[in-house]
Amino acid sequence: MPQSPSFFADRRGLIILASLCCLLWGSAVPAVKFGYGLIGLPPGDTAALLLFAGIRFTLSGLLLLGYGVLSGRPVLLAPKRLGEVALLGLGQTALQYLCYYIGLAHTTAVKTSIMSSSLVFFSVILAHFLYVNDKLTGRRILGCLLGFAGVVAINLSLGPLDASFSLEGEGLLLVSTFAGTLAAIYGRRLSRDMDATVMTGWQLLLGGLTLTALGLVGGGHFERFSLEPARWYSTSPPPPRSPLPSGACC
Repeated sequence: MPQSPSFFADRRGLIILASLCCLLWGSAVPAVKFGYGLIGLPPGDTAALLLFAGIRFTLSGLLLLGYGVLSGRPVLLAPKRLGEVALLGLGQTALQYLCYYIGLAHTTAVKTSIMSSSLVFFSVILAHFLYVNDKLTGRRILGCLLGFAGVVAINLSLGPLDASFSLEGEGLLLVSTFAGTLAAIYGRRLSRDMDATVMTGWQLLLGGLTLTALGLVGGGHFERFSLEPARWYSTSPPPPRSPLPSGACC
């Protein structure tokens, strides 16, 4: 009796999953901004921002590795493989989000969304030069242009796009985007002979622990936990520069 094709091998299934991932990832910026207010993090407290990011990714890594154990995947890695995943974690989690979280607190939600969304387009372009079987085509170029134009158009409706540039804001977001692009390409190579769930779990865990350590060494701590500052933070521009954090997506 012929087996039915896998949901993941069906184009419609892939479109549904990709749309779900975009929806979840698009909620990251407003959720992070809400979290800043929920535990009383001022935008200028770099150490606390790193601690916040580190705890989030450490827990995510533990959840994925726990799922790997429950699903029967081998989660223990050889020292060489663990070193490769650690390098991935330093790039894709530690460095990328070190720059992202700090930059997010020092620029507008509109700029954050537009600059962060460029990661996928950078990945497509770099993959053209690094992989012989992943070349740019007319349809891919058109898709990238339409996708980026759509992101810009949607976010311009949320507010004006000024031409200001700062190293702690837009500059760090650019570094974050470039680091994420290189790490994504490196992760793709690793995933050829490594379970993607285990690889992602370890890189989130190791990268998250790095961010947590940086935050603790820098004196990061959480002042309070209250829904009241979260409401204030989501409706007022936190000082000194960050405007209303509304509706941005990555």
